[in-house]
Amino acid sequence: MPPADARAVHYARQDLLFGAMERLEAKDTQLAAFETLKRQIKDLDVANLSALLHAAGSRTSRTGQFFKIHALRLAALCTTALACLQWRAMLQPPLLGKLLSLLGAALRDGDSAVRAAAAECCRVVAAQLAAVGLATGDMSNPLLACLLEALAEPSGLVQAAAATALAQTAEHLQPLQPALLRQLLQALNNPSFLGRPELWQALAWLDGGRLRGLAASSWHLVLDLMPEVLGSAADGTGLLGALSGRGKDFQLRAAAAHTIKALAAGVGPSCPAGWDAAAAALKAAKTDVSKPVRDAATSALPLVACVQQFSAGGLPLEQWPAMCSGILAAELRNGVRELNRGKPGPRDGGEAGELHIRAVHLHQPERDQMHQQFMMQGSMPAATAPASLADAAHVLSAAHQQESAVHPTLVPVAPVLAQPCLPRAQHASGTQLAVLLEQQARLAADFANFAAATQHQLQQLGHALASTNAAVAQLSAAGGRIMCVPEAHLPAAALLGTQTGQQRPRAAPRLSSLHRTYHALEQDLHSQQRQQQQQPPGPAAVQVPGQLGLSNDQMGR
Repeated sequence: MPPADARAVHYARQDLLFGAMERLEAKDTQLAAFETLKRQIKDLDVANLSALLHAAGSRTSRTGQFFKIHALRLAALCTTALACLQWRAMLQPPLLGKLLSLLGAALRDGDSAVRAAAAECCRVVAAQLAAVGLATGDMSNPLLACLLEALAEPSGLVQAAAATALAQTAEHLQPLQPALLRQLLQALNNPSFLGRPELWQALAWLDGGRLRGLAASSWHLVLDLMPEVLGSAADGTGLLGALSGRGKDFQLRAAAAHTIKALAAGVGPSCPAGWDAAAAALKAAKTDVSKPVRDAATSALPLVACVQQFSAGGLPLEQWPAMCSGILAAELRNGVRELNRGKPGPRDGGEAGELHIRAVHLHQPERDQMHQQFMMQGSMPAATAPASLADAAHVLSAAHQQESAVHPTLVPVAPVLAQPCLPRAQHASGTQLAVLLEQQARLAADFANFAAATQHQLQQLGHALASTNAAVAQLSAAGGRIMCVPEAHLPAAALLGTQTGQQRPRAAPRLSSLHRTYHALEQDLHSQQRQQQQQPPGPAAVQVPGQLGLSNDQMGR
C-alpha cells in the first residue's frame, strides 16, 4: 500500500475510533459504541492503540462509570491475540507503560465498581505477560511493581483493590522473591494496613477445591515460611493472631479462617507444626459474635482436624490429596443439600466434580519436580487415589477413636471417595418443579390477555374504518370534494378508539410518531383553510382516508 493510502487509512480509523469513544460517554449509545470498538481494535495500529489508551484515561464532565469500566475492558482486550492483531506491542514499551498507568489510576478510583473492573483487567494482563515470559516474581515484572506500589498507598480502599488484583494475578506469576513475600507478611502483621482481609485471600484461597493465590505459584516459599504465616495468637501475629482478634474487624477474622482452610488443603501434613494451635483458634472462633466468622471457622475446622488425624495416623503424604478431596466433596454435597432445602451452606465456590488439591511429596527433589510440572502445565496436578480405600478408612477410624475427645467428628473417608459428587442439576426438588409450573401458567394467562386485547383493538379498527367509509359515501352524495389523506396520518386515538390521556396499547408502538404526524397535518389543514377563505367560494372539501385525491365531478366522469 502506498504511503499516502496508508496515512489515509490510519486517519480514517482514528476518526472512527474517536467517534466511537465519544458515543461511549453518551447513555443512549453506550452499548452500541462498545460493540463497535471491540470490532475496531482488531485492526488498529500502534499509533491508534496509543490514542485509544490516551482516550480511555481522559476524564470529562460526562465521564461516568460505564465509560471507565468499558474503557478498561477494551484496553485489556487489546492484549489478547483474538481481539487485537498488535497484542504483542501492547505488552512492550511504550504501550505497556500507558496501560499500567491506566490500570493504576483505576485502582485508585473512588468508584468500587471501577476498582473491581481494574482488578479483573489486571488478571487478563498478567495472563498475557505470562504467555510472553514476562510474569516474573520480582520487581522486573512491571505489573507486579504497579500492584506493590498501589499496596503502599495510605488509602484503605486502594490497598484493598490492589490486594484483590494481586489475588487475581497470583496464579500467573512465577515464584516470588523471598524478600517480597516477607514484605507482604510484614504488611499483614501491621494493624494500620487496612487491606489485610484481601491480602490474606491473595496468599491462599480455594476455588472449587483448587488452591489459588501466592501459595499455589510460590508453594515452596510459602511452605518454608509456614510458621510465620500461621503466627501466634498470643503475639497477635500471622493468621492465628488475626483470627483471635476482637473488635469490629469481622471481615479480617473471616478471611483468616478461609485462608487457614486453603493452606490446610494445599500444604496440609507437609508442615505438621502449628495445626494444633490453628484448631484451637478455630474452635474459639465458632463462638464469635459475627455469623460470617462462625461459618468460616465451622467450614475450616474439619479440614484442619483431618490434617491432625492424618499426621497422627502415619499415612504417607501421597495419599493426602485424595483424602482432602473427599472432605471437600462431602462439604460440597452437604452445601448442595442445604441449598435445595432453601438454607445457605458454607462453601468456597466452584462446581461439583472440580476438586483438584496440590499433591504433597515427602522429599525435596520430588517436590521440585512437582513444582516444575505445575509451572509448565499451569494447572494443579490431579489427586492421587489411595492404594486401598478400606485401609485409609481403617486408619482414619483408629485415629478418630484415639483423639475423639480432642477433635470433632469427621465424615468417613471411604463412603466419600466411593460416591461421586453429583452436579447441582441432578438435585431438582418438587418445590422447583412447582415454581416452574406456576411460571408457565402465569405466562399462558398473560398471553391470553394479550390476545384478547389485540382482538378488541382489531374490532375498534374495523368500526373506525366502517364509519370512515360511511362518511365518504355521505359526502359523495352531498356533492362535496374529497381529498385523500393517508390512513397513517389520522389521529391514533381515532384509529384505536381510545381517548387522550389513556394508557397506550401495547399493540401500537408507533403512536407517538402518529400523533406528531397528525398535529403537523392539522397545521397544514388550517393554513389551507385560511388560503381558501381568501379565494372565491367553491365546492366544499373534506379530508378522509383513501388512496386518490378526486373531486365529485372527477369521480363522476
